[in-house]
Amino acid sequence: MIDKIKFLLPGLLLGSAAHALVAPNPASLLSSKKILVIRGTDAVSSEHGGARVALNGKLRQLQAQVGFQMDSANATTSGTGYTSASGATLGALADYDIIFFNYWFHSANAGTLTTFQGNFKAWTGNTAKKRGWLGVHTSGANEANEWNWFRDSVTAMQYHVHAGAAQAGTIRKSAVDSIRNAPIMAGLPDTVRIPSDEWYDFAYAPLFADARVMYYLDESTLPTPLPAAARMSPHPSTWYREASNGHRYFYTALVHNASGVNLTQGNDYFSSMMLRALEYLAGYQDPSGIKLNGEGMYHNNDLVKGLRFIRDGALKLDLKGPYRVELLSMQGRVLFRATGRGKASFNPPALRRTGVYVVRVVAPRQKPFTQRVMVP
Repeated sequence: MIDKIKFLLPGLLLGSAAHALVAPNPASLLSSKKILVIRGTDAVSSEHGGARVALNGKLRQLQAQVGFQMDSANATTSGTGYTSASGATLGALADYDIIFFNYWFHSANAGTLTTFQGNFKAWTGNTAKKRGWLGVHTSGANEANEWNWFRDSVTAMQYHVHAGAAQAGTIRKSAVDSIRNAPIMAGLPDTVRIPSDEWYDFAYAPLFADARVMYYLDESTLPTPLPAAARMSPHPSTWYREASNGHRYFYTALVHNASGVNLTQGNDYFSSMMLRALEYLAGYQDPSGIKLNGEGMYHNNDLVKGLRFIRDGALKLDLKGPYRVELLSMQGRVLFRATGRGKASFNPPALRRTGVYVVRVVAPRQKPFTQRVMVP
């Protein structure tokens, strides 16, 4: 089997932050997108209000990192749904590629659509360009008959509220290969311990039919078991879906307070998940069709299971027996090919240029190893 595969800098290795944000996916379409964030109305002193403020700060950091445009609007309880200091109007929804509900949900009043709801529905129905919606925690609030169109067309779930007080729990990544290997999961950990959350439960059939669940709550990790009526097997907490018209939607029941938003287990987890979600909503997908069996995409000096890729593009392999190494573009075009045996060093010229590439290593009687890397 392949014992080691390393991407090494010949000189000094730079240290990496213990809790770094995952790198943006290659060819991320986010930089050209315009996002509207509608902020909730909970007091900053409340747990949801504190989480909203923390998340808004994280979004600003992502904006600085990736470069997308972002407007923030304050939600109101009026029929218009929100006001904006920038003077944005509901008619301007068409200007936005992604709408982000930041701890906010605008419910129907006795089943009558408000101005905002009608405009939001029209926004999702316009297919002139691909659009996406993202909601966190209370933003998916949708009890029976609260706003059925939103439930059936956007979130793909019916919300049952949470049972009992907030408590710690562990979420686990989906075991489905097509989901685990999707770009939206790149760099995200297999398990995450959430320090405190309200564990929402949902009605899923038939609404979950086209949803792809990223993470499930492991109910066995809760200090206080959920009441029997609130237990689910499995218990989804985060999912994404693509509608028949090509628009994309992402929802996570996480998180209850600022400690969850600021969670730094493994990496800056919540920010990293928001980045992946926004990339997905922007239309990103791996265009190569190459099936990757590495652990996502590595950037700069990330080190996982002995694989390291550093900025200057030096490539060293230490394998048993003979092998072939290839460097491909994200579209599958071979940029470099060489053979080696045991320890060998290569310097593909392409790895000295900014971009995203795929490295593939093939050895006799072994499963090919394929990994995506990025040169920043």
